[in-house]
Amino acid sequence: MKAIAYIRVSTKEQDISKLGLEAQQQAIAVFCEQHSIELLGTFQDVASGGLGLEHRQGLASAIQAARKAKASIIVSKLDRLSRDIAFITNLMAQRVPFV
Repeated sequence: MKAIAYIRVSTKEQDISKLGLEAQQQAIAVFCEQHSIELLGTFQDVASGGLGLEHRQGLASAIQAARKAKASIIVSKLDRLSRDIAFITNLMAQRVPFV
């Protein structure tokens, strides 16, 4: 399986905490290694999880890269993808696979 990592924090302060971008990236790397997932790249945003795709260039780029590579989007926790259930179901309806 191939995957594109997406990591997100809402604020610069959150990035400094243990919930930051580096911690998410590490968790994804460990998961990929444990499950023999080939990680093709990583995209990130510092933006609220409630914002739409037009305000999250990192996620838009991750989706585009995943589609091109026929890969899944991988996140450390579902709320890093979005805190909006409608947004997540819309990604599912558009057949954007995520782990």
